[in-house]
Amino acid sequence: MIRHGELMQSFTGTAIIKAVLLLYSNRSVDTFPAVINTAAVLADYGIFVEILVNESVSVIDELPYACTIISGNSRADYIRNVAMRFSGEGDSGVIFIAYTIEGLLATTLINKHRLVPVLYMSLELVYGNYLRNKYINLEFFNNFLGGAIKALWKPGYRQWVTSAFKELVVEIPLVLKLYKDGSSFVVGGVIQDSERDRILTSEFPFIGRTAIVPNSYIECNHTRTDYAHLIFNIPLNKKIILYCGGVERGFPYEIFAAIESLSDEFVLVVNAYSRDSYLEYIRQRLSFLEESGRVFFTSGMLQEREYDSLVGSAYIGLVWYPQCDKSNYNMYYIGLSSGKLCKCLSRGKPVIVQGFFHGYRELVETNHLGRAVSSPSELAKAVLDIDMEYESYDATIGFFCRDQLDFTKKFTGAINELIPELLQRKETA
Repeated sequence: MIRHGELMQSFTGTAIIKAVLLLYSNRSVDTFPAVINTAAVLADYGIFVEILVNESVSVIDELPYACTIISGNSRADYIRNVAMRFSGEGDSGVIFIAYTIEGLLATTLINKHRLVPVLYMSLELVYGNYLRNKYINLEFFNNFLGGAIKALWKPGYRQWVTSAFKELVVEIPLVLKLYKDGSSFVVGGVIQDSERDRILTSEFPFIGRTAIVPNSYIECNHTRTDYAHLIFNIPLNKKIILYCGGVERGFPYEIFAAIESLSDEFVLVVNAYSRDSYLEYIRQRLSFLEESGRVFFTSGMLQEREYDSLVGSAYIGLVWYPQCDKSNYNMYYIGLSSGKLCKCLSRGKPVIVQGFFHGYRELVETNHLGRAVSSPSELAKAVLDIDMEYESYDATIGFFCRDQLDFTKKFTGAINELIPELLQRKETA
């Protein structure tokens, strides 16, 4: 059972409250709404916020919160070095918010010596049968053994083997302890919708209580921008269909080619990244559309401010993910964890989604947020259907954002449900 009273005792009285947000990733910290918005809300309640990230996370200068890069080249380094920062007894009144399993394991190590509360805000549902999937399988054994053999004559493999062994030694005991004792310090879990909530509690059974907070934004802003028009010199009377995200092998180029079957009042803007050069292959196939000004490509990850302005200049948002196996719970039940979906809606843009994913057709069409399609061949019709009744979407998307996607309302409600003592300090400060 969660010793809730004992855990939250440090939040009473005059002690300064501090929230430590633990993010292990390879992206810029400002591309995680769940992190940045959590920091903003807690800071507004007078809580000091520090974000601890690994060396692969980019940190922007404009970030108004303390953001500390934890040194080390491996996940094991991050786990141990985070724990070392809080090994003493001097940090009273601290709550940890972990976003990935690295953060949970770091706080498990901290809780071997002292009792501190941890809130888990799940970013991805990828930790089911964690030890078996990561370590107790033939693929890991073959990779590790092969790497160890190659390291005998190829020095480049020695660092990989050392890092893998370090993770193995550090991680396995902590995972076992997390599953055994996690209910004594994990005060709750936050997940994006009810379907994902069901999966999270089976993934991490030690999380006794949960609350729902979509992967959304602090405010809805339906003001149109001219960002893409100015960047690409697109006439202001053109209606932009916007796709943002990955374009890698298996991504159907027909999604982009669909613009050809629409009148020239519509153009397609693609802000994409590709780790296998597949984007260049698609650009070659669609070069005639790019040359004629029907398709515009830009690559690379935008900072949040630019991304927000880009979405603000769109007419319709194309929220498309590669079709997955239904056993891939993180994708098949993507729901309101989709940053693309929540960003488009927060900017008042109707969306076109792939109806394959669980609940997406019902979510989008029942709430009049756009259209769901089964294949790229249906995209052009979906665009025309939305265009025909475009003005009607402003009210329905606005209502949905206020009711379902207001991060401040959802997050404070979740905290008041899971940790009611935390946000009371603003009233008593």
